[in-house]
Amino acid sequence: MTGRSEEKFELSVFLKEQSELFTLLGVFGAISLYLAQFPIEVKSRWLNVGIVSSLLIFIIVALSIRYHLQEEFDSSLFDFIIKPRLESFRVLTFVVPFYLLIFSVLIIAIQFQAAGLFVGQAILVFVGISTILWVIATGESLFGYEELGEIGRDKRVIRFGLYMLVVSVLGAILSLTGISHMGDKYGYGFEEIINIQPGPGVVPFIVSYLGGVLAGSILYVVLSGLLLWLHWLIHRIDQMDHSEELFQAYRTTFGIEKSTGQTELSDFEDE
Repeated sequence: MTGRSEEKFELSVFLKEQSELFTLLGVFGAISLYLAQFPIEVKSRWLNVGIVSSLLIFIIVALSIRYHLQEEFDSSLFDFIIKPRLESFRVLTFVVPFYLLIFSVLIIAIQFQAAGLFVGQAILVFVGISTILWVIATGESLFGYEELGEIGRDKRVIRFGLYMLVVSVLGAILSLTGISHMGDKYGYGFEEIINIQPGPGVVPFIVSYLGGVLAGSILYVVLSGLLLWLHWLIHRIDQMDHSEELFQAYRTTFGIEKSTGQTELSDFEDE
């Protein structure tokens, strides 16, 4: 970390510098608790989504404040406990209540089953998407795809595009098979995960993870298709004898020649 190792920690200065983050922290923390106070009988899927969404933003802002706080020093905050310094008291009198506040807001908001379930599901969806990304990145390093060369001119681009397409298609097939199996065996499938309904044991979390794998697979099917199409397009352009052919096709497609001719005729009539 590069921090203010030679300067004293001034809490008032830190609060002023990060005032915008503290404002966001308070706003989204208040929204989370406000939505969580609705009676159980009026709770709906979208209310739970609102609770969890505001709660996730609250967590992100809290982590940002934590990051900026740690930047103030050359060591971790834990060192202020085991290695007391002159500014340790000032740091700990802020850090301890700050963490207790974060912890209390999380406990109050997540005590509702549907909200807590959605938090776990949302996290596992991102883990599922990251799994596909990790598999593709691993293959990229193992098979030497780090340097693809020029799109449209290097055959390694085609090989990598096909590799990415195969991996994503297999991921989509496996995830669809798994979700269908969970739906048939435990009655928890696409409809239940979309409506954020509770299910038996860890089944909702497994289905959420598979849903993330499916989402990531679809994303990379699209990306691999775009990569292969772009490679083909640039390769076709390179095969043209002269660049004028490209401009001629462009003019024909968008009717530029016709409009130019009409303009010249209009100019002649004006004369």
